[in-house]
Amino acid sequence: MLTLGKSRGLLLRNAGANVGQILVSGVALFVFYRFLLASLGPVRVGIWSLVLAATSASRISDLGFAGSVVKFVARELSREERGRAAAVMETGVIATGAMVGGVALALLPLIAWALPRFITQQALAEAIQILPWSLASMWLGAIGATSQAGLDGSLRADLRALVVTIGNLAFVGLGVLLVRPYGLLGLAWAQVAQGACVAAASWLLLRRQLPGLSILPRCFDIPLLKELIRYGASFQLVSFATMLLDPTTKFMMARFGTLDLVGYFEMANRVVSQLRGIVVGAIQVLVPVIARLHEGARDQVGRVYLKSYRLVWFVALPFFGLIAVAIPLLSWYLNGAPVSSFMVIAELTNLGWGVNILIVPAYFANLGTGDLRWNTISHIVVGVLNILLGFALGMIGGGVGVVAGWSLAFILGTAVLAIGFARTSGVPIGHMLPEGTPVPALLTLLVAALGTIVAAGLGPWSPSWQVALFGLLASVVVMAGVAWWNPERRHFLHILRG
Repeated sequence: MLTLGKSRGLLLRNAGANVGQILVSGVALFVFYRFLLASLGPVRVGIWSLVLAATSASRISDLGFAGSVVKFVARELSREERGRAAAVMETGVIATGAMVGGVALALLPLIAWALPRFITQQALAEAIQILPWSLASMWLGAIGATSQAGLDGSLRADLRALVVTIGNLAFVGLGVLLVRPYGLLGLAWAQVAQGACVAAASWLLLRRQLPGLSILPRCFDIPLLKELIRYGASFQLVSFATMLLDPTTKFMMARFGTLDLVGYFEMANRVVSQLRGIVVGAIQVLVPVIARLHEGARDQVGRVYLKSYRLVWFVALPFFGLIAVAIPLLSWYLNGAPVSSFMVIAELTNLGWGVNILIVPAYFANLGTGDLRWNTISHIVVGVLNILLGFALGMIGGGVGVVAGWSLAFILGTAVLAIGFARTSGVPIGHMLPEGTPVPALLTLLVAALGTIVAAGLGPWSPSWQVALFGLLASVVVMAGVAWWNPERRHFLHILRG
């Protein structure tokens, strides 16, 4: 039986591995995006981003197997049913490969037909050239994600983090080698190689946790498949809403704006979401732990949630506040100048993700218990509002207006999940503002706003990378003081000490 005391060491180990993976991968991708901008330019980065968004729709067909696998592998291992856990894995991987592969083939002519309606003829040739390779990388990525879900379910998120880190470093290395001589096609080849290596490595490492796994998946258990599909039905709705979010946003940006704005959104969204992943990666390890607690010590689920929420609350405000202040410096680094459209898009992206981070503990707690209703409703709200608000604001403000709609949709979807979780869990909605923290929170937001104004060179300050760096460093010092004064600091240190 897994208790809260026994799970603490696993949580810290896996959370640390997740954070390490995101930091290393983030730095590598951060450097790589500057290389891509210098080698390809923002328009061609926009073409790549648009094709990736279109082909990501093939992942909708995986029926939520990755999410189901985490839950079912954790459940079977908690019952000491290692053979059945292996059967779950093989069935999930085979089903994922078959479904996503079939849909990818069907999407190939459909995407080729749709692309000319959103991009120029000059950009179309390169987009069509990388399209099949992009679909292949999505297929390999889906298979790898299912195997990685098995590692999460086995409470070996540290191994999953290792595989993903090495895969990202390989992608960056291959990209640097292939982009200069082959352009976008070289970038697409690097992605395919990354997907194949990550899928194979994930499966080999999983075999060490589940010795009953075959070298190649061959067990296809129909009753298990039905069980996975039933549990994954909500995941499928979530996947549908999530997978449509990126393509609809980027295609609306291409329709109402320009391809360079799509490229800026790709970079800003990837950088901010990668940084956000530091917090998410630390909390994601709750899913298999709560799944096991839910099988036995259910009274401890609420305690795990509240501890994780306090951690997120303490970290999130200064963390995303500093990202906001750092965005002008990021523009200097990536673009060589303070490009206003990039900075506005990045700030809007940071705002959406920053508010959304507050419901991550509730989201993962629901995954662990299997109660996915409010997760699903929240994703659907975000998906629908993104289309409606993106279209309306895109007509008014072009590509930047589309991103504003995307950010607002995220904020409203976050509110829906927060209210829903409070209703179903019995935890008062007031817990989202821990006692004694309103004043530190307001001070943090004020420092973030003033620091961003200074870093962007607004008002009496002239824009330069030195001014941007000064604004960031000054904000770090002041926010550190505010964080030390925050009463939640004691809870944070207590969690770190175990």
